[in-house]
Amino acid sequence: MTSEVLAKKVNAARVAEFGDDSSQTQWPSAYFRYDIYTIAPNGAQTPRAPKYCATEDGGGEICDVITGELKPCKITKAPAMGLGAGWQDSDTVPWCEFEKSPKVSVNAGLLLDYYNHGYPPNRARNSCELEISDAYAAAGLAEPLSAAEREAIMAKP
Repeated sequence: MTSEVLAKKVNAARVAEFGDDSSQTQWPSAYFRYDIYTIAPNGAQTPRAPKYCATEDGGGEICDVITGELKPCKITKAPAMGLGAGWQDSDTVPWCEFEKSPKVSVNAGLLLDYYNHGYPPNRARNSCELEISDAYAAAGLAEPLSAAEREAIMAKP
């Protein structure tokens, strides 16, 4: 699958579910889950934002695009975001884990969300590339990108 195909599929799913005038702040349920909750130590539940909770199919599709266009990855499962001090998520969600770097993974929903904004496919892909580069830097496996390097990535066709 390509970025162009994924962008069209996500947009079509959003329009089918929410209508032609749907905004990019609505996440189609074919790609994003609405049933994940953060559970506090006292048992209180708060809905997790769908943009951090890709469906299995959505995670698989973004992983296919990332592998084909940027860097090999595979899907693993983890909580939507890091939690601590007794907090937990009600379920795990897909993450893209990168080859030869088990310390480097990016939430698949976060990457997939770039394709839900109506951005041109290359901008969505380039935004994913920045997220992945930031994850490598956070893991100490690469230097953080300079402003010029970030601009060069976003300018790619």
